[in-house]
Amino acid sequence: MRTQYITTLIRMGILAAACALGGFLAEQYALRATATQARLETAEELGKLRVRLESSLNADVQLIQGLISYVKARPGLSQNEFAAVAADLMESAGGRVRNMALAKNLVISHIYPVEGNVKALGLDYRKTPGQWREVQRTIKENTVVIAGPLDLVQGGVGIIARFPVVINPEGGLPAELWGLVSTVIDFNAFVQDVGLPSYQAQYRLALIGRDGTGRDGEVFWGDPSVTGRDPVYLDVNLVSGTWVIAGEPTDGWPTRSDVLWLNVAGAAALFLLGAAIIYANLRLDLETARSTELLKRARQEAEAAKDAAQQANRAKSEFLAAMSHELRTPLNAILGFSDILFNQYFGPPGAGKYREYANDIHSSAKHLLDLVNDVLDISAIEAGRTALEIGIVEVKSLIDECVHTVRERAGEKGVILREDLPDNLPQLKADRRAIKQVLLNLLSNAVKFTPNGGGVTVTAAVEDGFLAITVADTGIGIEPERLPQITNPFTRKDANPYTSDRGWGLGLAISKSLIDMHAGEITIHSVRGQGTTVTVRLHLDSSAIGRGGQMDGAGFTWDREV
Repeated sequence: MRTQYITTLIRMGILAAACALGGFLAEQYALRATATQARLETAEELGKLRVRLESSLNADVQLIQGLISYVKARPGLSQNEFAAVAADLMESAGGRVRNMALAKNLVISHIYPVEGNVKALGLDYRKTPGQWREVQRTIKENTVVIAGPLDLVQGGVGIIARFPVVINPEGGLPAELWGLVSTVIDFNAFVQDVGLPSYQAQYRLALIGRDGTGRDGEVFWGDPSVTGRDPVYLDVNLVSGTWVIAGEPTDGWPTRSDVLWLNVAGAAALFLLGAAIIYANLRLDLETARSTELLKRARQEAEAAKDAAQQANRAKSEFLAAMSHELRTPLNAILGFSDILFNQYFGPPGAGKYREYANDIHSSAKHLLDLVNDVLDISAIEAGRTALEIGIVEVKSLIDECVHTVRERAGEKGVILREDLPDNLPQLKADRRAIKQVLLNLLSNAVKFTPNGGGVTVTAAVEDGFLAITVADTGIGIEPERLPQITNPFTRKDANPYTSDRGWGLGLAISKSLIDMHAGEITIHSVRGQGTTVTVRLHLDSSAIGRGGQMDGAGFTWDREV
Protein backbone atom coordinates (compact mmCIF):
# COMPACT_ATOMS: atom_id res chain seq x y z
CA MET A 1 0.00 0.00 0.00
CA ARG A 2 2.73 2.38 1.03
CA THR A 3 4.61 1.59 -2.17
CA GLN A 4 1.49 2.28 -4.20
CA TYR A 5 0.96 5.54 -2.30
CA ILE A 6 4.52 6.64 -2.96
CA THR A 7 4.22 5.60 -6.63
CA THR A 8 1.02 7.60 -6.92
CA LEU A 9 2.65 10.63 -5.34
CA ILE A 10 5.58 10.33 -7.77
CA ARG A 11 3.24 10.07 -10.70
CA MET A 12 1.23 13.04 -9.44
CA GLY A 13 4.44 15.03 -9.08
CA ILE A 14 5.54 14.13 -12.58
CA LEU A 15 2.09 15.04 -13.91
CA ALA A 16 2.08 18.35 -12.06
CA ALA A 17 5.53 19.21 -13.44
CA ALA A 18 4.47 18.21 -16.94
CA CYS A 19 1.31 20.34 -16.75
CA ALA A 20 3.26 23.30 -15.49
CA LEU A 21 5.79 22.87 -18.31
CA GLY A 22 3.02 22.46 -20.87
CA GLY A 23 1.32 25.63 -19.67
CA PHE A 24 4.65 27.46 -19.79
CA LEU A 25 5.42 26.26 -23.33
CA ALA A 26 1.90 27.10 -24.50
CA GLU A 27 2.26 30.57 -23.01
CA GLN A 28 5.65 31.05 -24.68
CA TYR A 29 4.23 29.97 -28.04
CA ALA A 30 1.18 32.20 -27.62
CA LEU A 31 3.47 35.07 -26.57
CA ARG A 32 5.54 34.66 -29.75
CA ALA A 33 2.37 34.67 -31.82
CA THR A 34 1.10 37.79 -30.01
CA ALA A 35 4.46 39.53 -30.46
CA THR A 36 4.56 38.58 -34.14
CA GLN A 37 1.09 39.98 -34.67
CA ALA A 38 2.07 43.19 -32.89
CA ARG A 39 5.11 43.59 -35.18
CA LEU A 40 3.01 42.94 -38.28
CA GLU A 41 0.42 45.52 -37.21
CA THR A 42 3.16 48.02 -36.39
CA ALA A 43 4.82 47.41 -39.78
CA GLU A 44 1.50 47.91 -41.57
CA GLU A 45 0.79 51.23 -39.84
CA LEU A 46 4.33 52.49 -40.29
CA GLY A 47 4.10 51.42 -43.94
CA LYS A 48 1.26 53.94 -44.36
CA LEU A 49 3.44 56.59 -42.72
CA ARG A 50 6.30 55.68 -45.08
CA VAL A 51 4.10 56.24 -48.13
CA ARG A 52 3.06 59.67 -46.78
CA LEU A 53 6.68 60.63 -46.13
CA GLU A 54 7.80 59.54 -49.62
CA SER A 55 4.86 61.12 -51.42
CA SER A 56 5.04 64.47 -49.62
CA LEU A 57 8.83 64.96 -49.73
CA ASN A 58 9.33 63.69 -53.29
CA ALA A 59 6.43 65.83 -54.55
CA ASP A 60 8.01 68.94 -52.99
CA VAL A 61 11.41 68.07 -54.44
CA GLN A 62 9.98 67.60 -57.93
CA LEU A 63 8.98 71.28 -57.98
CA ILE A 64 12.53 72.21 -58.99
CA GLN A 65 12.20 70.31 -62.28
CA GLY A 66 9.96 73.03 -63.72
CA LEU A 67 12.31 75.73 -62.42
CA ILE A 68 15.32 74.01 -64.05
CA SER A 69 13.59 74.05 -67.43
CA TYR A 70 12.87 77.76 -67.10
CA VAL A 71 16.45 78.65 -66.07
CA LYS A 72 17.88 76.68 -69.02
CA ALA A 73 15.58 78.62 -71.34
CA ARG A 74 16.43 81.99 -69.72
CA PRO A 75 19.82 81.78 -68.00
CA GLY A 76 19.95 85.57 -67.58
CA LEU A 77 16.59 85.90 -65.79
CA SER A 78 16.06 88.74 -63.35
CA GLN A 79 15.05 88.49 -59.70
CA ASN A 80 11.52 89.62 -60.61
CA GLU A 81 11.18 86.91 -63.29
CA PHE A 82 12.48 84.30 -60.88
CA ALA A 83 10.11 85.47 -58.12
CA ALA A 84 7.08 85.13 -60.43
CA VAL A 85 8.00 81.55 -61.46
CA ALA A 86 8.96 80.46 -57.93
CA ALA A 87 5.74 81.89 -56.46
CA ASP A 88 3.62 79.80 -58.83
CA LEU A 89 5.57 76.62 -58.07
CA MET A 90 5.54 77.13 -54.28
CA GLU A 91 1.79 77.72 -54.21
CA SER A 92 1.17 74.01 -54.97
CA ALA A 93 3.32 72.84 -52.02
CA GLY A 94 0.83 73.76 -49.31
CA GLY A 95 3.19 75.99 -47.32
CA ARG A 96 5.90 73.36 -46.75
CA VAL A 97 8.37 74.92 -49.17
CA ARG A 98 10.13 77.75 -47.36
CA ASN A 99 12.03 79.19 -50.28
CA MET A 100 13.48 78.51 -53.72
CA ALA A 101 16.86 79.81 -54.80
CA LEU A 102 19.30 80.02 -57.68
CA ALA A 103 23.06 79.92 -57.12
CA LYS A 104 24.68 81.26 -60.28
CA ASN A 105 28.35 80.29 -60.26
CA LEU A 106 27.65 78.54 -56.91
CA VAL A 107 26.76 81.83 -55.16
CA ILE A 108 23.11 82.36 -54.15
CA SER A 109 22.00 85.11 -56.58
CA HIS A 110 18.18 84.75 -56.63
CA ILE A 111 15.84 83.81 -53.82
CA TYR A 112 12.09 83.80 -53.23
CA PRO A 113 10.69 85.03 -50.99
CA VAL A 114 13.36 87.59 -50.17
CA GLU A 115 11.73 88.50 -46.86
CA GLY A 116 13.08 86.28 -44.11
CA ASN A 117 15.83 84.89 -46.37
CA VAL A 118 18.05 87.95 -46.88
CA LYS A 119 20.89 86.31 -44.94
CA ALA A 120 21.10 83.58 -47.58
CA LEU A 121 21.71 86.00 -50.49
CA GLY A 122 25.36 86.09 -51.49
CA LEU A 123 26.11 82.77 -49.77
CA ASP A 124 29.10 81.15 -51.51
CA TYR A 125 28.76 77.37 -51.22
CA ARG A 126 32.50 76.96 -51.72
CA LYS A 127 33.05 78.90 -48.50
CA THR A 128 30.38 77.04 -46.49
CA PRO A 129 31.97 73.78 -45.23
CA GLY A 130 28.72 72.47 -43.80
CA GLN A 131 27.04 72.44 -47.25
CA TRP A 132 29.94 72.29 -49.74
CA ARG A 133 30.29 68.47 -49.50
CA GLU A 134 26.67 67.90 -50.62
CA VAL A 135 26.99 70.59 -53.31
CA GLN A 136 30.03 68.79 -54.74
CA ARG A 137 28.09 65.54 -54.70
CA THR A 138 25.10 66.91 -56.68
CA ILE A 139 27.47 68.45 -59.28
CA LYS A 140 29.49 65.23 -59.64
CA GLU A 141 26.45 62.93 -59.88
CA ASN A 142 24.30 65.45 -61.85
CA THR A 143 21.24 64.47 -59.85
CA VAL A 144 19.02 65.75 -57.08
CA VAL A 145 20.74 65.52 -53.70
CA ILE A 146 18.80 65.93 -50.48
CA ALA A 147 20.63 67.47 -47.51
CA GLY A 148 19.35 67.67 -43.99
CA PRO A 149 17.44 68.24 -41.96
CA LEU A 150 19.94 70.95 -41.02
CA ASP A 151 20.12 74.38 -39.38
CA LEU A 152 19.60 77.12 -41.97
CA VAL A 153 21.69 80.27 -42.32
CA GLN A 154 18.49 82.34 -42.23
CA GLY A 155 17.27 80.49 -39.12
CA GLY A 156 15.13 77.41 -38.51
CA VAL A 157 15.52 73.81 -39.66
CA GLY A 158 15.04 72.74 -43.26
CA ILE A 159 15.53 70.02 -45.84
CA ILE A 160 17.47 71.25 -48.86
CA ALA A 161 17.14 69.69 -52.31
CA ARG A 162 19.70 70.80 -54.89
CA PHE A 163 20.10 70.11 -58.61
CA PRO A 164 22.82 71.37 -60.95
CA VAL A 165 21.88 73.48 -63.98
CA VAL A 166 23.98 72.63 -67.02
CA ILE A 167 23.48 74.62 -70.21
CA ASN A 168 24.88 74.52 -73.74
CA PRO A 169 25.65 78.08 -74.88
CA GLU A 170 23.76 78.81 -78.11
CA GLY A 171 23.01 75.08 -78.33
CA GLY A 172 26.61 74.09 -78.74
CA LEU A 173 29.20 72.11 -76.86
CA PRO A 174 30.81 71.75 -74.44
CA ALA A 175 28.16 72.11 -71.76
CA GLU A 176 28.73 74.57 -68.91
CA LEU A 177 27.75 74.46 -65.25
CA TRP A 178 25.48 77.50 -64.83
CA GLY A 179 24.95 76.93 -61.12
CA LEU A 180 22.45 75.29 -58.81
CA VAL A 181 18.70 75.28 -58.26
CA SER A 182 17.64 74.62 -54.70
CA THR A 183 14.49 74.44 -52.64
CA VAL A 184 14.20 74.53 -48.88
CA ILE A 185 11.44 72.53 -47.22
CA ASP A 186 10.47 73.62 -43.72
CA PHE A 187 11.16 70.50 -41.68
CA ASN A 188 8.74 71.36 -38.88
CA ALA A 189 5.90 72.06 -41.34
CA PHE A 190 6.76 68.83 -43.17
CA VAL A 191 6.60 66.86 -39.90
CA GLN A 192 3.18 68.29 -39.13
CA ASP A 193 1.76 67.76 -42.64
CA VAL A 194 2.67 64.06 -42.82
CA GLY A 195 1.15 63.49 -39.36
CA LEU A 196 4.25 62.32 -37.46
CA PRO A 197 3.03 63.78 -34.11
CA SER A 198 -0.27 61.87 -34.38
CA TYR A 199 1.66 58.59 -34.69
CA GLN A 200 3.55 59.37 -31.46
CA ALA A 201 0.40 58.76 -29.43
CA GLN A 202 0.59 55.09 -30.39
CA TYR A 203 4.24 54.49 -31.29
CA ARG A 204 7.73 55.47 -30.21
CA LEU A 205 9.34 56.64 -33.43
CA ALA A 206 12.70 57.72 -34.78
CA LEU A 207 13.76 58.91 -38.24
CA ILE A 208 17.28 57.81 -39.20
CA GLY A 209 19.56 58.81 -42.08
CA ARG A 210 20.27 62.54 -42.18
CA ASP A 211 21.28 63.55 -45.74
CA GLY A 212 19.68 60.36 -47.09
CA THR A 213 22.34 58.07 -45.55
CA GLY A 214 19.88 55.32 -44.52
CA ARG A 215 20.34 53.07 -41.52
CA ASP A 216 24.03 54.02 -41.21
CA GLY A 217 23.11 57.66 -40.63
CA GLU A 218 22.17 59.48 -37.46
CA VAL A 219 18.77 59.88 -35.80
CA PHE A 220 17.43 63.33 -36.74
CA TRP A 221 13.89 63.16 -35.34
CA GLY A 222 12.09 61.30 -32.59
CA ASP A 223 13.36 59.06 -29.76
CA PRO A 224 16.92 57.76 -30.39
CA SER A 225 16.51 55.07 -27.70
CA VAL A 226 14.02 53.24 -29.95
CA THR A 227 16.91 51.80 -31.98
CA GLY A 228 18.10 49.82 -28.94
CA ARG A 229 14.76 48.07 -28.32
CA ASP A 230 14.39 45.83 -31.41
CA PRO A 231 12.07 48.16 -33.37
CA VAL A 232 10.46 47.63 -36.76
CA TYR A 233 12.60 49.22 -39.50
CA LEU A 234 11.14 50.49 -42.79
CA ASP A 235 13.15 52.20 -45.56
CA VAL A 236 11.81 55.54 -46.86
CA ASN A 237 12.92 55.88 -50.49
CA LEU A 238 13.84 59.45 -51.48
CA VAL A 239 14.75 60.78 -54.92
CA SER A 240 18.32 60.34 -53.70
CA GLY A 241 19.24 58.16 -50.75
CA THR A 242 16.95 56.81 -48.04
CA TRP A 243 15.61 57.56 -44.60
CA VAL A 244 14.65 54.80 -42.17
CA ILE A 245 11.63 54.70 -39.85
CA ALA A 246 12.25 52.86 -36.58
CA GLY A 247 9.22 52.28 -34.39
CA GLU A 248 7.64 50.26 -31.60
CA PRO A 249 4.35 50.55 -29.67
CA THR A 250 4.40 53.19 -26.91
CA ASP A 251 3.87 50.51 -24.24
CA GLY A 252 6.58 48.29 -25.75
CA TRP A 253 6.32 44.82 -27.20
CA PRO A 254 3.98 42.32 -25.46
CA THR A 255 5.39 40.55 -22.38
CA ARG A 256 2.49 38.13 -22.03
CA SER A 257 0.09 36.61 -24.50
CA ASP A 258 -3.53 37.57 -25.01
CA VAL A 259 -4.56 34.10 -23.78
CA LEU A 260 -2.48 33.87 -20.58
CA TRP A 261 -5.41 32.95 -18.30
CA LEU A 262 -6.65 30.50 -20.89
CA ASN A 263 -3.25 28.79 -20.81
CA VAL A 264 -3.30 28.68 -16.98
CA ALA A 265 -6.81 27.25 -16.97
CA GLY A 266 -5.81 24.74 -19.58
CA ALA A 267 -2.84 23.57 -17.53
CA ALA A 268 -5.02 23.17 -14.44
CA ALA A 269 -7.64 21.23 -16.34
CA LEU A 270 -4.96 18.98 -17.79
CA PHE A 271 -3.64 18.25 -14.31
CA LEU A 272 -7.09 17.30 -12.99
CA LEU A 273 -7.71 15.12 -15.97
CA GLY A 274 -4.31 13.45 -15.62
CA ALA A 275 -4.90 12.84 -11.88
CA ALA A 276 -8.12 11.04 -12.70
CA ILE A 277 -6.40 8.70 -15.15
CA ILE A 278 -2.96 8.51 -13.53
CA TYR A 279 -3.28 4.76 -13.00
CA ALA A 280 -2.98 4.21 -16.75
CA ASN A 281 0.69 4.77 -17.61
CA LEU A 282 0.09 3.92 -21.19
CA ARG A 283 -2.72 6.44 -21.46
CA LEU A 284 -0.51 9.08 -19.92
CA ASP A 285 2.26 8.34 -22.41
CA LEU A 286 -0.14 8.50 -25.30
CA GLU A 287 -1.59 11.79 -24.12
CA THR A 288 1.88 13.27 -23.68
CA ALA A 289 2.93 12.18 -27.18
CA ARG A 290 -0.28 13.51 -28.67
CA SER A 291 0.09 16.86 -26.92
CA THR A 292 3.68 17.17 -28.09
CA GLU A 293 2.70 16.44 -31.69
CA LEU A 294 -0.18 18.91 -31.62
CA LEU A 295 2.07 21.56 -30.13
CA LYS A 296 4.71 20.96 -32.82
CA ARG A 297 2.13 21.09 -35.60
CA ALA A 298 0.58 24.26 -34.24
CA ARG A 299 4.01 25.87 -34.02
CA GLN A 300 4.78 24.93 -37.63
CA GLU A 301 1.44 26.28 -38.84
CA ALA A 302 1.96 29.51 -36.95
CA GLU A 303 5.44 29.94 -38.43
CA ALA A 304 4.07 29.35 -41.92
CA ALA A 305 1.25 31.85 -41.32
CA LYS A 306 3.74 34.38 -39.99
CA ASP A 307 5.98 34.00 -43.04
CA ALA A 308 3.00 34.38 -45.39
CA ALA A 309 1.77 37.47 -43.53
CA GLN A 310 5.22 39.06 -43.56
CA GLN A 311 5.64 38.38 -47.28
CA ALA A 312 2.18 39.81 -48.06
CA ASN A 313 2.86 42.91 -45.95
CA ARG A 314 6.24 43.40 -47.57
CA ALA A 315 4.79 43.05 -51.07
CA LYS A 316 2.00 45.50 -50.26
CA SER A 317 4.40 48.12 -48.84
CA GLU A 318 6.78 47.78 -51.81
CA PHE A 319 3.94 48.08 -54.31
CA LEU A 320 2.47 51.17 -52.58
CA ALA A 321 5.83 52.90 -52.53
CA ALA A 322 6.76 51.94 -56.10
CA MET A 323 3.29 52.64 -57.53
CA SER A 324 3.25 56.07 -55.87
CA HIS A 325 6.52 56.80 -57.71
CA GLU A 326 5.17 55.39 -61.00
CA LEU A 327 2.04 57.56 -60.75
CA ARG A 328 4.01 60.67 -59.77
CA THR A 329 6.28 60.57 -62.82
CA PRO A 330 3.60 61.35 -65.47
CA LEU A 331 1.76 63.64 -63.03
CA ASN A 332 4.89 65.72 -62.46
CA ALA A 333 5.43 65.93 -66.21
CA ILE A 334 1.81 67.07 -66.69
CA LEU A 335 2.16 69.69 -63.93
CA GLY A 336 5.53 70.99 -65.14
CA PHE A 337 4.65 71.32 -68.82
CA SER A 338 1.14 72.68 -68.17
CA ASP A 339 2.67 75.32 -65.87
CA ILE A 340 4.99 76.41 -68.69
CA LEU A 341 2.00 76.58 -71.09
CA PHE A 342 -0.18 78.46 -68.59
CA ASN A 343 2.44 81.08 -67.78
CA GLN A 344 3.57 81.41 -71.42
CA TYR A 345 7.25 81.15 -70.52
CA PHE A 346 8.19 80.98 -74.20
CA GLY A 347 5.97 83.84 -75.27
CA PRO A 348 2.37 84.00 -76.51
CA PRO A 349 0.61 80.89 -77.88
CA GLY A 350 1.99 79.73 -81.19
CA ALA A 351 5.57 79.07 -80.14
CA GLY A 352 6.85 75.75 -81.42
CA LYS A 353 7.70 74.52 -77.93
CA TYR A 354 4.02 74.71 -76.89
CA ARG A 355 2.92 72.02 -79.36
CA GLU A 356 5.78 69.77 -78.13
CA TYR A 357 4.80 70.32 -74.48
CA ALA A 358 1.10 69.77 -75.21
CA ASN A 359 2.01 66.45 -76.87
CA ASP A 360 4.10 65.53 -73.79
CA ILE A 361 1.13 66.33 -71.53
CA HIS A 362 -1.17 64.16 -73.66
CA SER A 363 1.35 61.28 -73.71
CA SER A 364 1.86 61.43 -69.93
CA ALA A 365 -1.90 61.57 -69.26
CA LYS A 366 -2.53 58.58 -71.56
CA HIS A 367 0.24 56.60 -69.84
CA LEU A 368 -1.30 57.43 -66.46
CA LEU A 369 -4.79 56.41 -67.62
CA ASP A 370 -3.47 53.13 -69.08
CA LEU A 371 -1.70 52.34 -65.81
CA VAL A 372 -4.81 53.04 -63.73
CA ASN A 373 -6.97 50.97 -66.10
CA ASP A 374 -4.58 48.01 -65.87
CA VAL A 375 -4.53 48.19 -62.06
CA LEU A 376 -8.33 48.34 -61.96
CA ASP A 377 -8.59 45.40 -64.38
CA ILE A 378 -6.20 43.16 -62.43
CA SER A 379 -7.84 44.13 -59.12
CA ALA A 380 -11.30 43.30 -60.45
CA ILE A 381 -10.12 39.93 -61.76
CA GLU A 382 -8.38 38.99 -58.48
CA ALA A 383 -11.46 40.04 -56.49
CA GLY A 384 -13.72 37.88 -58.65
CA ARG A 385 -15.72 40.88 -59.90
CA THR A 386 -15.07 40.21 -63.59
CA ALA A 387 -17.72 38.09 -65.29
CA LEU A 388 -17.57 36.80 -68.84
CA GLU A 389 -20.25 37.77 -71.34
CA ILE A 390 -20.32 34.74 -73.62
CA GLY A 391 -21.50 35.24 -77.16
CA ILE A 392 -20.76 34.21 -80.74
CA VAL A 393 -17.38 35.54 -81.90
CA GLU A 394 -16.45 35.72 -85.58
CA VAL A 395 -12.79 34.91 -85.18
CA LYS A 396 -11.52 36.13 -88.54
CA SER A 397 -13.25 39.51 -88.29
CA LEU A 398 -11.99 39.95 -84.72
CA ILE A 399 -8.38 39.23 -85.75
CA ASP A 400 -8.74 41.59 -88.73
CA GLU A 401 -9.99 44.31 -86.38
CA CYS A 402 -7.07 43.88 -83.96
CA VAL A 403 -4.49 43.82 -86.75
CA HIS A 404 -5.99 47.00 -88.21
CA THR A 405 -5.72 48.70 -84.80
CA VAL A 406 -1.95 48.11 -84.47
CA ARG A 407 -1.08 48.42 -88.19
CA GLU A 408 -0.36 52.15 -87.96
CA ARG A 409 2.03 51.63 -85.04
CA ALA A 410 3.77 48.84 -86.97
CA GLY A 411 4.13 51.07 -90.02
CA GLU A 412 5.71 53.83 -87.94
CA LYS A 413 8.35 51.34 -86.72
CA GLY A 414 8.92 49.78 -90.11
CA VAL A 415 7.55 46.40 -88.97
CA ILE A 416 5.73 44.21 -91.52
CA LEU A 417 2.41 42.95 -90.13
CA ARG A 418 0.94 39.84 -91.82
CA GLU A 419 -2.18 37.65 -91.47
CA ASP A 420 -2.19 34.02 -92.55
CA LEU A 421 -5.71 32.82 -91.80
CA PRO A 422 -7.70 29.97 -93.38
CA ASP A 423 -11.11 30.76 -94.89
CA ASN A 424 -12.98 28.16 -92.79
CA LEU A 425 -12.25 29.38 -89.28
CA PRO A 426 -15.12 28.32 -86.98
CA GLN A 427 -17.14 30.61 -84.77
CA LEU A 428 -16.09 30.78 -81.13
CA LYS A 429 -18.29 31.01 -78.03
CA ALA A 430 -16.42 33.47 -75.83
CA ASP A 431 -16.34 36.97 -74.38
CA ARG A 432 -15.47 39.07 -77.44
CA ARG A 433 -14.19 42.05 -75.43
CA ALA A 434 -11.86 39.84 -73.37
CA ILE A 435 -10.42 38.00 -76.38
CA LYS A 436 -9.91 41.32 -78.18
CA GLN A 437 -8.02 42.70 -75.17
CA VAL A 438 -5.74 39.64 -75.17
CA LEU A 439 -5.00 39.81 -78.92
CA LEU A 440 -4.31 43.58 -78.82
CA ASN A 441 -1.87 43.09 -75.97
CA LEU A 442 0.01 40.29 -77.79
CA LEU A 443 0.15 42.23 -81.07
CA SER A 444 1.29 45.43 -79.33
CA ASN A 445 4.04 43.55 -77.52
CA ALA A 446 5.20 41.88 -80.74
CA VAL A 447 5.36 45.19 -82.65
CA LYS A 448 7.06 46.98 -79.76
CA PHE A 449 9.89 44.45 -79.42
CA THR A 450 10.47 43.89 -83.14
CA PRO A 451 13.09 46.17 -84.74
CA ASN A 452 12.80 48.02 -88.04
CA GLY A 453 12.61 45.62 -90.97
CA GLY A 454 11.25 42.76 -88.85
CA GLY A 455 7.89 41.07 -89.11
CA VAL A 456 4.89 40.00 -87.05
CA THR A 457 2.62 37.20 -88.30
CA VAL A 458 -0.82 36.17 -87.01
CA THR A 459 -2.07 32.66 -87.76
CA ALA A 460 -5.00 30.54 -86.59
CA ALA A 461 -5.94 26.86 -86.82
CA VAL A 462 -8.22 24.22 -85.26
CA GLU A 463 -6.32 21.65 -83.16
CA ASP A 464 -7.94 18.79 -81.21
CA GLY A 465 -11.08 20.67 -80.20
CA PHE A 466 -9.21 23.93 -79.64
CA LEU A 467 -8.87 27.10 -81.66
CA ALA A 468 -5.19 28.09 -81.66
CA ILE A 469 -4.32 31.74 -82.44
CA THR A 470 -0.58 32.42 -82.81
CA VAL A 471 1.31 35.73 -82.84
CA ALA A 472 4.93 35.28 -83.99
CA ASP A 473 7.56 38.01 -84.27
CA THR A 474 11.19 38.29 -85.33
CA GLY A 475 12.05 40.57 -82.40
CA ILE A 476 14.56 40.57 -79.57
CA GLY A 477 13.33 37.44 -77.82
CA ILE A 478 13.39 36.72 -74.09
CA GLU A 479 16.13 35.32 -71.86
CA PRO A 480 15.20 31.87 -70.49
CA GLU A 481 15.58 32.99 -66.87
CA ARG A 482 13.05 35.80 -67.37
CA LEU A 483 10.28 33.73 -68.90
CA PRO A 484 8.70 32.64 -65.59
CA GLN A 485 8.45 36.29 -64.50
CA ILE A 486 6.66 37.82 -67.43
CA THR A 487 3.12 37.04 -66.23
CA ASN A 488 3.72 38.30 -62.71
CA PRO A 489 1.72 41.49 -62.10
CA PHE A 490 3.55 44.64 -61.00
CA THR A 491 6.87 43.44 -62.45
CA ARG A 492 9.11 46.30 -63.56
CA LYS A 493 10.28 46.58 -67.16
CA ASP A 494 13.93 46.02 -66.27
CA ALA A 495 12.99 42.57 -64.95
CA ASN A 496 10.32 41.93 -67.59
CA PRO A 497 11.42 42.86 -71.11
CA TYR A 498 8.26 41.53 -72.77
CA THR A 499 5.38 43.60 -71.49
CA SER A 500 2.91 46.04 -72.98
CA ASP A 501 3.68 49.72 -73.38
CA ARG A 502 2.32 50.28 -69.95
CA GLY A 503 4.98 50.51 -67.29
CA TRP A 504 4.14 47.75 -64.80
CA GLY A 505 3.85 44.63 -66.88
CA LEU A 506 0.19 44.02 -66.18
CA GLY A 507 -0.79 43.32 -69.78
CA LEU A 508 0.29 39.67 -69.91
CA ALA A 509 -0.99 39.03 -66.36
CA ILE A 510 -4.42 40.34 -67.38
CA SER A 511 -4.31 38.37 -70.62
CA LYS A 512 -3.43 35.16 -68.80
CA SER A 513 -6.27 35.63 -66.30
CA LEU A 514 -8.80 36.27 -69.08
CA ILE A 515 -7.69 33.13 -70.93
CA ASP A 516 -7.84 31.14 -67.65
CA MET A 517 -11.45 32.28 -67.24
CA HIS A 518 -12.11 30.75 -70.67
CA ALA A 519 -10.41 27.50 -69.48
CA GLY A 520 -7.77 28.07 -72.15
CA GLU A 521 -4.01 28.30 -72.07
CA ILE A 522 -1.13 30.43 -73.36
CA THR A 523 2.17 29.01 -74.55
CA ILE A 524 5.30 31.10 -75.14
CA HIS A 525 8.24 29.95 -77.25
CA SER A 526 11.17 32.35 -77.41
CA VAL A 527 14.75 32.34 -78.72
CA ARG A 528 16.92 35.24 -77.64
CA GLY A 529 17.84 37.40 -80.64
CA GLN A 530 15.49 35.53 -83.01
CA GLY A 531 11.96 36.23 -81.82
CA THR A 532 9.00 35.13 -79.77
CA THR A 533 5.91 33.05 -80.58
CA VAL A 534 2.82 33.27 -78.37
CA THR A 535 -0.07 30.83 -78.87
CA VAL A 536 -3.54 31.19 -77.33
CA ARG A 537 -5.62 27.97 -77.23
CA LEU A 538 -9.36 28.28 -76.61
CA HIS A 539 -11.97 25.53 -76.25
CA LEU A 540 -14.43 25.23 -79.09
CA ASP A 541 -16.77 23.61 -76.54
CA SER A 542 -18.18 26.52 -74.47
CA SER A 543 -19.20 24.21 -71.60
CA ALA A 544 -15.57 24.21 -70.41
CA ILE A 545 -15.59 27.94 -69.77
CA GLY A 546 -15.60 28.88 -66.08
CA ARG A 547 -15.26 32.02 -64.07
CA GLY A 548 -12.46 33.61 -61.95
CA GLY A 549 -8.92 33.56 -63.28
CA GLN A 550 -5.84 32.33 -61.43
CA MET A 551 -2.62 34.25 -60.95
CA ASP A 552 -0.40 31.38 -59.87
CA GLY A 553 0.96 30.25 -63.20
CA ALA A 554 -1.55 27.46 -63.95
CA GLY A 555 -2.48 27.30 -67.62
CA PHE A 556 0.70 29.10 -68.69
CA THR A 557 3.72 27.28 -70.10
CA TRP A 558 7.10 28.37 -71.37
CA ASP A 559 9.17 26.80 -74.12
CA ARG A 560 12.76 27.88 -73.40
CA GLU A 561 15.65 28.10 -75.84
CA VAL A 562 18.86 30.13 -75.70
